[in-house]
Amino acid sequence: MSIAGISSVLLYLGPFLLLGSFIILAATCFRTILQKNVENEMAGRVFGAAGTIGDISIPIAMLAYGFLLRFIICRWLLATTGFFLMLLSGLFYRSYRHIDMSEKRHLVTDPEFIE
Repeated sequence: MSIAGISSVLLYLGPFLLLGSFIILAATCFRTILQKNVENEMAGRVFGAAGTIGDISIPIAMLAYGFLLRFIICRWLLATTGFFLMLLSGLFYRSYRHIDMSEKRHLVTDPEFIE
């Protein structure tokens, strides 16, 4: 029996699959928004900085979760951060839908993509 009272791992796969898909959605939309708004001359620097910030944020988040888990129950902390992740993914996706790809024709490799 586990801490949450659920002994089957299969019950955890659904929520983690859902949260994983929201992480992928947020990352894809974020990269697309960067590609749309950054000039080609600065793209390498901006993507390098974004990747570095992402890599640095992992140990900082682990440290923050370590301290927060002393005061907040694990399921409430995961539910709260999962909610904010879904909210952030929705905001990125909303911004992503408003991108006009006709300005960046040189980035599109499939000619059928441009209407």
